[in-house]
Amino acid sequence: MEADAQAKESAEAKKDKIRPKDFTIEEKLKYKEYAQSMSDFYGEIVMKQIQEKEADESLKFGKRIITEIPIEFNYSFLCELLCSIDKPIVPAPIWPDPDKEPLPPPVISSILKRPPNRGERSKITKFSIWTPTGEVEGDGLPPLTDNITRWVLNPKETKKLYIKFFSRKIGTFSETLQFEIIGSYKSFNLPITGLCEFPTINQNVKNMYMNIKKARPAEKENIIVKSYILSESLFEFGPLLIKKDAEKRQDPTVQQVNSTVFQITNNGKYAVDASFTLKSTLSLDEGGQEGKSPFIIEPADATLSVD
Repeated sequence: MEADAQAKESAEAKKDKIRPKDFTIEEKLKYKEYAQSMSDFYGEIVMKQIQEKEADESLKFGKRIITEIPIEFNYSFLCELLCSIDKPIVPAPIWPDPDKEPLPPPVISSILKRPPNRGERSKITKFSIWTPTGEVEGDGLPPLTDNITRWVLNPKETKKLYIKFFSRKIGTFSETLQFEIIGSYKSFNLPITGLCEFPTINQNVKNMYMNIKKARPAEKENIIVKSYILSESLFEFGPLLIKKDAEKRQDPTVQQVNSTVFQITNNGKYAVDASFTLKSTLSLDEGGQEGKSPFIIEPADATLSVD
C-alpha cells in the first residue's frame, strides 16, 4: 500500500511540472500593453518605408543641358604669353658660352663587375700548406708557418711551398688544393694524394708455413709432423724424443728432427724491425706458463727490407 501511494505522489509531481502556469490578471494586462507597444513600433517603421518608396516613384528627371564656357588662359596660351619675344613676362635663361668657360678637372671612373658566386668547396682535412719564413740551415728544413695564405710573385719569380700530410688512419687519401689569382675568377686546382701505412708483415699462413694440412687425419696411424693444421689454427711438430741437450740445437742432426723454418715476409711499404717472442717463454705476469718453455725461436730480432 505504501509503495502505491509513493508512486501516485511521484506521478502527480510530474504532472505539476508539465501543467502550464496560471497567470494573474495584472500579469496578463502587462503582457497586452507590451505586445501593443511592439506592434506600434514596427508599424511605424513599415509606414515610413512605404512613404519613402512612393516619394521616389513621384520624382521625374528632365533633359541634361551642357554649356561650354571658353577659358582664355589655357596652358598653351599662357606659355606663349609669358615667353613672347616682344614683351616677355619671364626673362629667358642666360646660357654660358661653352667656348669661354674652363674645362672641369678630369674624373676617372672604373666599371666593376660583380664577381660570380663561388661554389662550395670541399674541406681540406689531411693536407696543409707551409710557407718558408727563413733560410735553410744545414740539411734540414727552413722555418715554416701555416698562417700565410697569400703570396706575391714578381714577374718570372718562383716561390717554394711545402705540403704537409697527416692522417690518424691508414689508407690512401686524395684531396684538391685550389688557388686563385686576384683579378681572375678562375681557380687553379692541384690534386694531391697521400698514402698512410704502418710497417706490416705477411700474415698469410701459406706464406709463413712450409707444410699445410686442411685437417687432422682420422686414422691414428697417420702422424702429422711439422705441419700447420688449418682447421685447428695450430702448428704440429709431431712426436719428439725427450732428454735432448738444448745446447746441441745447432747440430745438423738435431736440427733435422727438432727444428722447422717459418718464413716471415715484409709486404708493406716500409722496412720492418721485428722482434719475435713465444707466448710460452713469457712470465706468469705477462700471460706465460709455469716452468721452462720447450720452444726456442731464433733469431729473436730481424730487420726486414721492403719485399
